[in-house]
This record gives sequence, C-alpha cells and structure tokens, in this order.
Amino acid sequence: MLKIKDFVTENNFTVVKKDTSVREAIKLAKKKKNTCVLVMDNNKLIGIFTDNDLAFRVISEGKSVDEPVYNFMTKDPITIDQNTDVDTCMFLMTKNKFRHIPVRNSDGNVFAVATVMDVLKAKVKEVSNSEEARNIYETEGLIDRENDIIDSITNEYKN
Repeated sequence: MLKIKDFVTENNFTVVKKDTSVREAIKLAKKKKNTCVLVMDNNKLIGIFTDNDLAFRVISEGKSVDEPVYNFMTKDPITIDQNTDVDTCMFLMTKNKFRHIPVRNSDGNVFAVATVMDVLKAKVKEVSNSEEARNIYETEGLIDRENDIIDSITNEYKN
C-alpha cells in the first residue's frame, strides 16, 4: 500500500500567525509557490488558509485583504499521519472537498501538506506499477491478454 509520506515534499508550506493579514499571507505563500498557508499559534496548528478561501471567503465577499487571515481560515483543520495510505488520504480529501491536508510526522508535528497533485502522482505510480506487473505476467506467459477472462465475460453480455 502506498503511503502519503512518499509523495509529499517536506516543508512545502508557509506558516503565518493568526494576526497576519491576508495580503501578507499571500505574499509569503507566493514566495514559496504554495497555494495555502498554515496558521500556527505557539507551534500549534490552528488553521489553514487556501487559495479557495481567498477566492470564496475574501474576494467574492468583498472583504479586505488587510484583515487577519484568522477571520477567513478553516479552523482546526483535519490532519493525517505520515503513514496514512494514499487511498485514505484521497478519500478524506474527496469527502471533505479539500485540496490540501496537513501531514504529521511521528512526533505529531506538521512536516508537509499533501495536495491533490501529490495524490494524483501516487495514483499514477500505482497504475503504472499495475501495468508493469501485468506486462511481466504476460511476458512470462502467466496471462494472455488475447484470452483475458474479463474481456470474454464482457463479450458474453454484449451478445
């Protein structure tokens, strides 16, 4: 089973304090090419502010980017452990409509943020590995794609 820790980049996030303005948070995130910032208070994660929050909670509502990020962040965000499998991460992100989810290390500290792209990379690898295995089986004569059981069953139902 693929683990999310193998597909995230350590320290791929920006940290701000709750009184940091949205404008400043965006500038800091842009410097690191991040699409979210983690809001910390005394080294504790208290929120996450994403590009979606900027679009839907600030700009579309006519709010000022000079207000504190705390006013618009998602408070107490869900986090996952570094050993979480990719499918569970994908499930949580899909169910909750997240594009970012903080990842904790064995000490419980956030060390990365998993993004939809990280999950996509993992799933592409998984599919590639499956196809490679299938090719090996075919080369070794262990499967015959010409007489694939799934294809034969499917063809039975077409008739």
